[in-house]
Amino acid sequence: MDDIETLFQRAEAGETIAQRDLAFRLHEGIGVAQDLSAAAFWLRRAATGGDAWAQTTLAITLRKSRHPEEEAEAVYWLKTAAAQGDTRAVFNLGLQEFHGIGMPKNVANGISNVLRASISGNEDARSFFEELRSHNLESEIAICSNKIEWPILSILLGPNPPGHLSGIFDLTASERLGGEKYDELMKYEGKNAKILFEKDSLLKIAYKQHVNSNKYRITQSIIGGEYATTISFSGRDITLADGSPAYWRPSGEEMNQLIGVLQAITMRTWIRWVWTT
Repeated sequence: MDDIETLFQRAEAGETIAQRDLAFRLHEGIGVAQDLSAAAFWLRRAATGGDAWAQTTLAITLRKSRHPEEEAEAVYWLKTAAAQGDTRAVFNLGLQEFHGIGMPKNVANGISNVLRASISGNEDARSFFEELRSHNLESEIAICSNKIEWPILSILLGPNPPGHLSGIFDLTASERLGGEKYDELMKYEGKNAKILFEKDSLLKIAYKQHVNSNKYRITQSIIGGEYATTISFSGRDITLADGSPAYWRPSGEEMNQLIGVLQAITMRTWIRWVWTT
């Protein structure tokens, strides 16, 4: 951590990260006397310089004022930060749309943005979406669920240990382009996927409750020079007991717990996971 004098120098030189960090430390009184006025100054400087965290934080601060002009300005900063992929901004934009703060009320847009933030891993968005599900908004939620772009979860199963099932897994590069041996490999991997993810899906380990995941795609990938079988799920097709899509994304720790179980069952040399949009 920079000393406060160095941080001031960097902030004054125009470094947005330093401006953001200085604003935080001034606000909290970390390593410097607390100065809320100075913190607000540097927060706005960082937001103007393009820092998404500062933009979202500034927007939340403006909204708390309850002044119509500042609530409207908050919308501008949230849209700016959301365009950079800041999930906290997407969630707070959804809140303001849903309640009509700083803009005309738009329940559909609000639900959509809260859901987008939730499936991107924002815990506050997940909690608020759970509240929405309990307020007789099923039809609105269903419409929004069908309209948004859902992320893709890919689980990459690396090679089998050398010598294990070599008759199925040891294919030449040309054989992996298609043919009888490739078809046998994909048939084997298809049976594996059915056991692992259909009926009593192991994804429940990550989601901490029963989920259905009967729709998926199986492909072959090259990762770090090694062939891997990739099983991909649309978030839209990972569903709860009531048939609705799981509206959140498991944490990295929860996903790693799933991978540990898969590793023990499948005996692969490595297994990875990734979310993509």
